[in-house]
Amino acid sequence: MKKINDYNIYIKILVLIFIVTKSIQGKIPALYVVAYFLLCLIINFSVHLFKDNIEKLLLVSGIIISFIISITVMPLAMIFFFINLIEFLYLIKLPNAFLLILIWSIVVFLKIDIDFFSLFIFIAIYFIYYRVYWELNFINYDLPLKIEIQRKTIDELNLKLKKQSKYRKQAIYTYKLKERNELSKKVHDKVGHTIAGSLLQLEACKIVLNSDMDKGKEMIDGTIGVLRRGMDDIRKILREINPTDEQIGINRIKLILNEKTQNTNFTFNVIHKGDMEKISKKQWMLFLDVVMEASTNSLKYSEGNHITVKIEVFNKLIKLQIADDGIGNLKFKKGIGLSSIEQEAMELNGKCIINSYKGFEIILLMPMETIVS
Repeated sequence: MKKINDYNIYIKILVLIFIVTKSIQGKIPALYVVAYFLLCLIINFSVHLFKDNIEKLLLVSGIIISFIISITVMPLAMIFFFINLIEFLYLIKLPNAFLLILIWSIVVFLKIDIDFFSLFIFIAIYFIYYRVYWELNFINYDLPLKIEIQRKTIDELNLKLKKQSKYRKQAIYTYKLKERNELSKKVHDKVGHTIAGSLLQLEACKIVLNSDMDKGKEMIDGTIGVLRRGMDDIRKILREINPTDEQIGINRIKLILNEKTQNTNFTFNVIHKGDMEKISKKQWMLFLDVVMEASTNSLKYSEGNHITVKIEVFNKLIKLQIADDGIGNLKFKKGIGLSSIEQEAMELNGKCIINSYKGFEIILLMPMETIVS
């Protein structure tokens, strides 16, 4: 950026030297020439040191001074009038299409008593140069700013990811504690009482057997029955603790959607076809992430009122489709959540298709070979 500014200053100095030389040769008083030279030098050096309103004020001063000098004493000062005018018009972002027309109109209107065609050619060349200079300058100013904004955005997103990861770990830990407490209560209430009662019954059997064999056998049979019911209770508890992947997946999807759509005008339905047991735990975890992310997008942006989840298991393919009935968005941009889902699908040799033309839709296709392995 410094080099670009230097080149612009060098061009101005060369133009000033040309104006001063020609003006002195034209027998214009040296006092006026030197005074104008110093004023232009101060103004145009200062322009590159200040920004915003001060920069505009300096350029306007240069335009006015050059204009007055050109029509009173030194016609060649009109060159610097146009140089400062071009810079000022770019600074206030006047549409480029009108710039040369404006300059041409001013030249014709004033009927400057100098080589008209040469002046116009010079102004046109400077205009082209300054356009390039301005764009390069803008890139040098804008690019670091964009990089800094993107860096801050990445830092913020990384912080959110860390917080989400921490929250997820805490939620899993809390859930495990809750599960352990429930298991402990069930074991104590059902299995514990059964075993305690059976022990007392067996202790009594020992005493009864010595005096009444038939009564003792009857008590033993009763105890066996109680213990069998206890075994059934244990099996029931184990089934509750370790449900099938299918039960975990479908019920968890319904739970997510139920939690998401509470206190909203959204409804949902979950459809599943085929053998759900062929879907592995890894696949279900990915499906849950998809449902979580897609439902969040639907609730925020879709302006619809219904979400449909469809899971189909074919011979060699598993398909998850989640869609809403919203308005869609052709300018939709993927965030970190959706990009992460695409990456996870690729790692499992699957494919994630995102469509936001009519409503928001995610289709996840997974090969059966991945699950079998």
